[in-house]
Amino acid sequence: MKLTIFLCTLLVIPLFAEHQINLYPVYDKLKRRTGYALNVNIGKPGKEFRVLLDTLTSLLWVPGTDRVHPFCYDKKFYSKSDSTSCTTTLYTTLAQCYGLRGVNLWSWNDDIMESDKTATLTLGGRNSKSCDLSNEKYEPLYFLGNRYNFEFLAVKMGYTEFVKLGITLTYPNTMDPYITVPDEFMKKIAYDLGAQADIRTGKYLVDCKQSFNPFEIFTAENKFIIEPKNFIIKHNPNDKQCELAFRSFKGFEQEVMLGLPFLHQYCMTVEAREKRVYFAPII
Repeated sequence: MKLTIFLCTLLVIPLFAEHQINLYPVYDKLKRRTGYALNVNIGKPGKEFRVLLDTLTSLLWVPGTDRVHPFCYDKKFYSKSDSTSCTTTLYTTLAQCYGLRGVNLWSWNDDIMESDKTATLTLGGRNSKSCDLSNEKYEPLYFLGNRYNFEFLAVKMGYTEFVKLGITLTYPNTMDPYITVPDEFMKKIAYDLGAQADIRTGKYLVDCKQSFNPFEIFTAENKFIIEPKNFIIKHNPNDKQCELAFRSFKGFEQEVMLGLPFLHQYCMTVEAREKRVYFAPII
């Protein structure tokens, strides 16, 4: 599976020349793909660690010193203070950064090297090799809750449908292995597919050989289709039960979060200044 993400800006610095950076897939202890990361070397002597790609903000995200994120499991902590070359050159608090409020910006001076892995983050250009740009669609962006949101009208899988009157938002998230839907919709699709919840892992398991309908998202102008191959996950070749990569928002939450199954189906291009997000099928 491939993920191709395009961002017009990294932090608040405009980029005018196309540049591609390869990304690593990141897994947790339960073999769930939880995101994508960039390997970098920092300091002299250099220490290698990974920077997580986070589409909930316009920033690349580095796990904090508390190391509570699953990405940090069994990892050693390395502080920038251990580097003889890393110095803080800028610190400022921004009132607003393309819709994000209360953003703290640090600038550190150090050597950064790229890795040579698969999956691509494209800066300042479009990836025509991995993305079908002739079938690209766009949606207006809503900046709410420090996320890149866009409005949807309904979601559907087979005969099960969720429709909500008024503005209902969805948002892509490269740091989550699931599509998260309203609880009522989740219960219906789990029942329709005969999914069994694994109490130990929290996974929904289904028969790998049964037939599955695609997951569909309807907006005012477009329809996005996620094929079953991207949300029915076989973790091992001999598995008879596969994981259904869906979760539910508890309570009255009506949003939809589009995790990695969606981003394995579509390339995403964010133009924060123009308040638009583009989606093109992955070739």
